[in-house]
Amino acid sequence: MQRQAAEGRITIDQIVRRTLALLETTWIEALFSIVLLTGLRVWLANIASAALGDGVNIVTWVVSVVIQCELTRRLLLNLGYPGVRRRYGPMLAIGIATGIPLVIGFVLLALPGLYMLARWAICDVVLLAENTGGAESISTSWERTRSNVPPIMAALILAYVPSSILGSILLGLTAPFGFSWVFAFAALPTQIAWVLGWYVAVAVYHELRPQTRELEQIFA
Repeated sequence: MQRQAAEGRITIDQIVRRTLALLETTWIEALFSIVLLTGLRVWLANIASAALGDGVNIVTWVVSVVIQCELTRRLLLNLGYPGVRRRYGPMLAIGIATGIPLVIGFVLLALPGLYMLARWAICDVVLLAENTGGAESISTSWERTRSNVPPIMAALILAYVPSSILGSILLGLTAPFGFSWVFAFAALPTQIAWVLGWYVAVAVYHELRPQTRELEQIFA
C-alpha cells in the first residue's frame, strides 16, 4: 500500500516539465489562443459593451470556454489520446457547477478556493479525454488529485498569480486612457495566465493518467 501511494504522487517538477514540453510543441496554438482571447476582451470592452451591457461577461466566458475546449483537445490529440471530441455544452456546465463554489471559496478565504481549484484542475481534461459526463468528470478530478494537492496548487500559482497580478496593475494604470490598444496591452498578461492554466491542467492529467491505468488494472 505504501508503494502504491508513493507511485501515485507527482511533483511540481514533473508538472512544470510536462507543461513546458507541451508549450514547446504547441506554442503556435498557445500564442493564437492568447491573441484571440485578448482581442475578444478588447472588442467586447471597447466596442460591444454598449450593445451587450451586462451580457459582455457571459459572452466572454462562453467564447473562452470554446477556445479552452479547442486548445485542450489539440493538446490531448498531440499526446496520443484517441477520439477526443468537442464538448462545449458539458464544459460550460462544469464551469457553472465548479465556478460557484470556487468564487465562494476565494471570497471567504483564498486557501479554500485554491484547494478546490487544485482538486478540480483536470475535470475538463477528463471530460474530453475519457468522454465522461460532467458530474463524473468533476468527481474523477477530485479523486485523482487527492494525493497531489500541494504540487498542483504550486503549479497553478505559478501559472496564474504572476501574470494576473501584472495584468491587474497594468489595467489599473491604463484604465484612464480608454484606448483599446493600451487596454489590449494591459489585458495580455491575464490571458496568458488563463492559457498557462489550461496547459497545466493537461500536464497534470497526463502525469496522473499512467498511474490511474495501473491501479485500474490492479483492481479490475
